[in-house]
Amino acid sequence: MYLEPGGSVRGVAVQLNAEGVPGPTGKKWSPNTIDQVLRRRKYTGAFVWGVRGAGRYHTTCTGEITLRRKNTPNTKGQPIVHEDNHDAIIQWDVFDRVQSKLKNNSQKTRPK
Repeated sequence: MYLEPGGSVRGVAVQLNAEGVPGPTGKKWSPNTIDQVLRRRKYTGAFVWGVRGAGRYHTTCTGEITLRRKNTPNTKGQPIVHEDNHDAIIQWDVFDRVQSKLKNNSQKTRPK
């Protein structure tokens, strides 16, 4: 749907809602939810941990998982990635084309 000519994040959300497909929380799909799903590497079979750098109790520091102190800022981290951790539901070439289209579309709509 998204990779078709003229396909958009909003168009995918509208089509899924028209077909009655429930969203991840059981509610309707929103363009923001579609965008988040399209960007997640886990659907390629990769296990990704630590994208945000710190959780409530743990953080990553030089690739190691350590306890987080209250005053440790929650910065963007260096994620730990295990490729081929589980069965992929999307092929890498399709994922790469989607990422390329998302990048091109964001450059078109970003204010200068």
